[in-house]
Amino acid sequence: MESKAARNQEIVGSETNPAEQVDQAGLAVSLLKLAQTLRRGSVQATSLMTSEEVSGFRIIRDPTATDFRELKLELAALRGRLDEAMIAGIGDSATIYEAQLGLTEVAAELIRPEPSIDLLTDGFGWAADRIQETSAEACERGELTFSLSQLAVSSAALWDVAQRVLPANQE
Repeated sequence: MESKAARNQEIVGSETNPAEQVDQAGLAVSLLKLAQTLRRGSVQATSLMTSEEVSGFRIIRDPTATDFRELKLELAALRGRLDEAMIAGIGDSATIYEAQLGLTEVAAELIRPEPSIDLLTDGFGWAADRIQETSAEACERGELTFSLSQLAVSSAALWDVAQRVLPANQE
């Protein structure tokens, strides 16, 4: 039977030599640390390079110029990537599912005529914390993948962006 780490590596789609695998593992750990730093507020998403490889963003290219529409589209993209992670068995499926449910509630709140900023930022943060939790656990087991760590960065960066975009949208 194939190990979960081997399956995750295969899902990432990289046919790498052992040295490249070590580099990917180091990058995954670095991305997890970046996600944790974002959630602590020590750094903001605006200071991230806007490359998809770092932020994991699919829609947002400039966190400083993001609008409400881009936030909603990025949320949809993140939810889709969480679905893919659950199907692929990346991370703890139950924890990823919890994060997905939290972001479903955020999406429902976003379409209300007058969404609650507190509920939204709390929801983004709660989901980011769940994804970081499963990433940290995978790291402790030596099973952290680039894909999972990038989800942690994306969710933490989206939480950070939401804190600026949502209040501006109500003005």
